[in-house]
Amino acid sequence: MAEGFPRVLVVDDEPDLAEYIKALLEKRASAQVHVEHDGAGGVCAVRAFAPDLVITDIEMPGMSGLQMLEAVRRDAPGTPVIVVSAHASVDYALCALRAHADEFLTKPLDSATLVATVLRLTEEGRRRRGPAEAKETSAPR
Repeated sequence: MAEGFPRVLVVDDEPDLAEYIKALLEKRASAQVHVEHDGAGGVCAVRAFAPDLVITDIEMPGMSGLQMLEAVRRDAPGTPVIVVSAHASVDYALCALRAHADEFLTKPLDSATLVATVLRLTEEGRRRRGPAEAKETSAPR
């Protein structure tokens, strides 16, 4: 990855799954991974950690993954978001995609698919943000 290691925020209320995703991405994608276990913590981490990509569970107590996705779109509009769910239903996938998720994956997660998706979306997100950041830094003073 040309611009350094991917910075990934994982938000899932299942600690074992969140830690599995973290270990997988650190090992196979050389990612820097921050984990939160609820949507509110995830929203704060988007601001503080400034991830290249967010992975969120769709069903969490308090704030759902779709509500968190809405907050990410507001606070960090160019950041890709992967929504995951244990429910392989068309309705869930449609809800996530209508809320502008970049990808919808079902649990149990296929490790190769997850790593490839994270790397692809991180690269796409960096390209999307690139021109806007360049304009900000090259503006006359």
